[in-house]
Amino acid sequence: KFGLDECTVRVAAVIESPEKYYILDARSAEESDISIIKGSITKADFEASPEKYADKPVVCYCTVGYISGGVVRELRDKGFNNVNNLGDGALLGYTLAQTAAGVACPLVKKDGTPTNEVHTFMPGLAPLAGEGME
Repeated sequence: KFGLDECTVRVAAVIESPEKYYILDARSAEESDISIIKGSITKADFEASPEKYADKPVVCYCTVGYISGGVVRELRDKGFNNVNNLGDGALLGYTLAQTAAGVACPLVKKDGTPTNEVHTFMPGLAPLAGEGME
């Protein structure tokens, strides 16, 4: 929809080398209050000081990739060409890959506490988050 094929980062790359990326949570506060990928920043954080995030790729995520795709398109249109979208099912792909690898709590609360909770915004999506996710 947003023409982002050339600027999509695979879930496996983020899991394998998270230190290579800034992770931007494009979801609503209601969703991110439940859990986030460890180390995530918000769109507001990025926009307040984009120069802080210029030294490596920024990877945006939301639950399935649509909202984050819109954020990536918006930020790229503003000239932030280091901003990418998380592919492979976005957050649900991330949690599915992590739980399949045996990680019981692949996300964290904002205070850093590990959790297996995820806000899927639609009950029908919950099974896609992986075994043991709530």
